[in-house]
Amino acid sequence: MWKPSPALEMILIISTVALFGCIEGKPTPRETTMVEVTDDLVFLFGDEKICHNESVAPQNRFDCDNLQDGVIISKVYPAIMVSLEPFAIDAHEVTNLQYRYCVAMGGCRPPEFSNTQQITDYYNNSRYDDFPVVNVTFEAAREYCEFVGKRLPTEYEWERVAAGGARAPGAKRIYPFEADPYSVSACVGEDAAIFYCNQDRNPRPVASSDYDRVAVGDGYVFDLGGNVREWVLDRWQEGVTCEHDLADCRDCFACDLNLDSRCLIECRLCPECDANPEICFRQCAGRSTEKPEVVSGFPICLKYDGHRSCGVSDDGESTCAPSTSPHRAVRGGSYLTGETQTCLLRATDRSQRRVADEINNDLGFRCARSLEL
Repeated sequence: MWKPSPALEMILIISTVALFGCIEGKPTPRETTMVEVTDDLVFLFGDEKICHNESVAPQNRFDCDNLQDGVIISKVYPAIMVSLEPFAIDAHEVTNLQYRYCVAMGGCRPPEFSNTQQITDYYNNSRYDDFPVVNVTFEAAREYCEFVGKRLPTEYEWERVAAGGARAPGAKRIYPFEADPYSVSACVGEDAAIFYCNQDRNPRPVASSDYDRVAVGDGYVFDLGGNVREWVLDRWQEGVTCEHDLADCRDCFACDLNLDSRCLIECRLCPECDANPEICFRQCAGRSTEKPEVVSGFPICLKYDGHRSCGVSDDGESTCAPSTSPHRAVRGGSYLTGETQTCLLRATDRSQRRVADEINNDLGFRCARSLEL
């Protein structure tokens, strides 16, 4: 479990004292409410179901249920059981006012830009004090969380809150909307800072949506679907739920059907998979094909057996993330997410990654903390 160094602990103590005091000319920000997660800490992480953005016409939404020979579908990775230690997570994203206070105290670097997509004077304008801070790098987000005695959440913690602690696929929330977690189109016209839902390309005050929220214990966690996308602690790896690649087998998703018509037949023959049937993940396994000689399912990888314990190391890194990836994971949608990107709103979406020094005017963060019970 990660713990700050003695020097950092002293800085945090001083900072905490100052946080509740006054700095001349600077309003003291309120402390963010944290929601504790102490149950259902062994849960199903990931999603084996293909997602189609709302812009895709129904007749073009191919998946395992309407699989056709000669059609390449989107690749998915296995869902696995993950176990976590108890933790707490911020009920809302870090605000402009909170971040400005950290800058004034010398604990944070200012954002490189002060605008959103449509608001020029955003970061320094008191009108937007309670709106989420954006244009911050991964390291800037991590520095803020350390300043307030916290850390960034891991993507496993983030998904546990967004999707819930279910152990079966059908019991998980698909979208982090308490009112309707199984239909993204249900958000249209609702009070959520998501362009697809409200047709407004502007962020909103944090914790102000009655729709974009999930109940956790006795409280709510807001804006996991929209407002701003969020940095999480982990380095990004596409097949993070795979323990081993199928190095000796052909990748079905690399087939060029215009040049090699037999590729989708031959790639399903994978001795490495056949030798490890209990842990081999085949996408669309068990689905019938038009040709009886074709093996069912596309071999993807050898998944983790049992459940994987995921926490935070002493050096502040996620223990279930690769150590060499140049990208950090990003979760959730934002006030800019439209019908061509609605899959980003899924509680299990892992398609987003950014290099650590990248900034975006719809990318912010929230903090978390490990609990010792």
